[in-house]
Amino acid sequence: MPPRLRKAIWNHVIVPIIRLNTRPIQRKSLPNDLKKELMKRFKPEVVKLSDLIGRDLEVLWGYENV
Repeated sequence: MPPRLRKAIWNHVIVPIIRLNTRPIQRKSLPNDLKKELMKRFKPEVVKLSDLIGRDLEVLWGYENV
């Protein structure tokens, strides 16, 4: 499929369908104790990912004090 046709289909067919099937909703934030527990559980993975990609995700995502 030519790139221009693919882009036209995406912009004029797919994107409008996605917009019709999606609606923004307000969500409650996680309880603090659950958030801290999850951050404590996933901190090792965040540290590994930080090392792997060479970015300080701990600070960026707020894991430095966990």
